[in-house]
This record gives sequence, C-alpha cells and structure tokens, in this order.
Amino acid sequence: QVKLTMGVTILGNVINLGLDVILIFGIPNFFEPMGAKGAAIATVLSELVPVGILFGIFINASHRKNFHTYYWKLDISLFKECFKIGIPNALAHIVTMSAWYVIVTFMSRLSPEHVTVFQIGQTIFILFTFFADGIQKGVIALASNAIGEQAFQKIPRIFLSSIKLHFLITLTLAIPFLLFPETIIHLFLGDPHHTLATSIILEQGKVVLLYVWMFLFFDDLIWIIAGVLTAGGDTKFIMVMSIIGTWCFGVLPI
Repeated sequence: QVKLTMGVTILGNVINLGLDVILIFGIPNFFEPMGAKGAAIATVLSELVPVGILFGIFINASHRKNFHTYYWKLDISLFKECFKIGIPNALAHIVTMSAWYVIVTFMSRLSPEHVTVFQIGQTIFILFTFFADGIQKGVIALASNAIGEQAFQKIPRIFLSSIKLHFLITLTLAIPFLLFPETIIHLFLGDPHHTLATSIILEQGKVVLLYVWMFLFFDDLIWIIAGVLTAGGDTKFIMVMSIIGTWCFGVLPI
C-alpha cells in the first residue's frame, strides 16, 4: 500500500514545515522564537502523527480480519531473522555516515571555500537520493514476492527494468548538472556581499557537480543490486562493501 504510505509521509512533512515556522520563529506576543530547539521539537511532533495514523490503519478491523494484525505473540525465529538481515544494513549506514562526517571535518580545516563546495555537492546528492531509495524499495518488494512465489525467472526482468528506469533518471539529471552548473551553484550563494571567493567556488563547483552526477549513476546501480541481495536475505556483503568503499576509497585518499 505504497500510495497510503506516501500520503501519510507527505502529511507528516507538511506538519513538520508548519511547526518549524511556528516554533523556530515564534509567534509575536505569544511565545519567543526557539531556533534550532524548535526545529528539533517540530521534527519529533511531526513524526508522532504518521506513526499514529499508520498504526491505526495497521490494526483496523479489515486488517485484523484479513492479515491477523492483532496477533501479538513474539516469534523468536522471525525476530532473529530480522536482526540477521537488519543489523548489517544498519551498521553499513552508520559506518558510511561516520565516513562522511570525517570528510566534512577535513574540509572544514582547509578553507571556507572547500567546505562550501563540498556542502553544495553533498546537498545536491542528498536531494536526489530519493530516486535510488524509491527504486531500491520497489526492487526489494518485487524481488521478495518473486522469491516467495519461487518465480525466480522474474528477478532478471525486475533487475533490467530497474536499470532502464535508472538510466532514464540519470540522463534527465545530466541536463541541469552538466549544462547549467553555474545556475545551481548560485542558488547557494544568494548573498552578493559574502566573503567567500566566488570564482573558486564556481570553478570547483562545476567539477563537483560533474562528479556528483557520476556518483549518483554508480550509487543508484549499487542500491538496485543491493535491493535484490536484500530480498534474498544477504546484507553482510553490502555491509562489507560499504565499509571498504567509503573508508578505503573515500576517507583515506583525502
């Protein structure tokens, strides 16, 4: 029920946005602005709404009847299987995030221009990761169903279809990234009186956007393959490759 999940997620983000405006900037004659603390509170409160809605739908009468969602007994074997698949995947994300943190720290010690260009690239990258995440979730769902049905002949078709979609998305992203890089970079340099060296940022920013585009191309391929592997229950390989990739080929060269 992906449309339901999407709708509830959008609602949660709209609530988050509204609470951000109120709690960060405050309301005149009502309460003082809370700044970053207000943003944190808004995030937590906005998460409670989708959790409550989804849980309510999960245990509604129809789902209790058709899917036995009221059955609360702990299944130890299933619990262990969740850990077996989930822990390596979680560790991979933790190690990858820590690598990015180390890289940002390195950049900040070089110059404001270095960290600015890096943050431009990282922000653009994070903005478009939803493509990879969405395709991977679809691959996991479809491949899991195929494995459950013992219809293994469907997996190559699922894989090729996702690759075709990935190529279409990547070619579309090449238009702004490669043809209009200065326009994108200027979005991050709105203040004409900033003290940063604009010429350096523009020059290096173009290079960064090229490599971000290349990185998205290969990264999305990785997550498509990882989706198939996850559907088959193999996440340890993903964990090992994530650690090797980020630390040996990302952190160490820098």
